[in-house]
Amino acid sequence: MSERQELIATATKWLSLWNTPVDWALFDSIHSETFEDCASSGRPTTKQGFAQGLTQLARAFPDLRTTLQSLVIDEHSSTVAVRCSGRGTNAERFLEIGPTNRATEMTGIEIIQIPLAAASEVPARIDRGGLGGKIVLLPWSAT
Repeated sequence: MSERQELIATATKWLSLWNTPVDWALFDSIHSETFEDCASSGRPTTKQGFAQGLTQLARAFPDLRTTLQSLVIDEHSSTVAVRCSGRGTNAERFLEIGPTNRATEMTGIEIIQIPLAAASEVPARIDRGGLGGKIVLLPWSAT
């Protein structure tokens, strides 16, 4: 597999973690103990802190489904920008919103750095596009 294909495969697996139920075995297999969340929204920046945030997201949106919109790959720095969207029912308060008990659309850009030298231990860093850890939550309305 080429480096580009490996980056695509890893980023796609990583995005699948944002579906509920969370695949915790996959989470553990692709996050090293040196993982750093650069946009942790006040949580610890560690792997455990990121897991805490993912747990909160899964509780708040128990039927969350994410969709990959696009990837921008920088092979030289092993970095991938992931543009994604998601939809789930807001069943619990999250980021000072809810619970609304309504379908909610989310969009985001995640930037992940994937050290390919340790292919089984990725991503090492995450940033949310310089948004300070904010996820844009928009109430869904059928038109």
